[in-house]
Amino acid sequence: MKSFSYQSTSQIGKMASFGLIVLSTDETLEYELNHSIKSRDVAVYVSRVPMAQENSPQTLLSMREYITQAGKLLPQRIEYSAIAYGCTSASAMIGHEEVDELIASGCQAHHYTNPLKALECYCQTHSISNIDILSPYMPETLTGLTDAISKAGISISSIGSFNEVDDAQVARISPESIIEAAINLSLNSTSEALFISCTNLRTLEIIKMLEKKIGKPILSSNQLLIWHLLQQSKRFN
Repeated sequence: MKSFSYQSTSQIGKMASFGLIVLSTDETLEYELNHSIKSRDVAVYVSRVPMAQENSPQTLLSMREYITQAGKLLPQRIEYSAIAYGCTSASAMIGHEEVDELIASGCQAHHYTNPLKALECYCQTHSISNIDILSPYMPETLTGLTDAISKAGISISSIGSFNEVDDAQVARISPESIIEAAINLSLNSTSEALFISCTNLRTLEIIKMLEKKIGKPILSSNQLLIWHLLQQSKRFN
C-alpha cells in the first residue's frame, strides 16, 4: 500500500451552509429548496425527524422528543449559517424559542429558523399585517397555527383548509387544487397577502401565476423558509 499526503480545503458552499430538519412524511421541502438555490454556491445538509401519519396537535408536539437527535445527525464539523426546522404547524405548537433550543442542543449554527418564524420576519420586513391562510390542516391543528400568528400581531382575514389528516397525503394535493382554493379564498379578500401553510404542499411552480391572478403576494411555507435562510446567510457573511 502506498501512503500519500494531502492538503485540506474549505468546506463546501462558499456562500452558505444550511442544515435542514425535515419530517419523515415530507416529500416536498427538499425538492423546492434545492430547486430554488441551485444557482447559488450553497451547501444543504438534511436530517429527518419522525412524524406520525396523523397530523394532530398531539403528534406535532411529540416531535419535540426527536428534534435534538435529528440535529445531532447533521455533520457536526460544518459551520452552519443557519439550521431550519421544516414544519410550520409544529413550530406553532412547540414555539420558536423551544424549537431553537432543541436544535441548538443537537447542532450549533449562527441562526435558527422555521416557516412560522420566517413568516413573522417577512411580514415585519415588508409591513404586512393582514393575511389569508390556506392550509391542509384539520381544525384543531389550524387553531394552533392561527393562535400563534395572531399572537405575533398579524391579523387574519379569511381561512381555508383541505382538512387532510394524513400528513403524507398532503404532498398528493395537486397544484391545480391549491390554485382553485387560493383563488376562491383570497381573490376578493381584503388581506394584504395569502399564506399557504405547510412545507409538504407543492407550491413552488404556481406562486408567480397565483400572484398575477389574485393580485397580492403569495407566501408559502417553503418560499418563506428559503427566503429567511438566505437572509440569515447575508447577516452571517
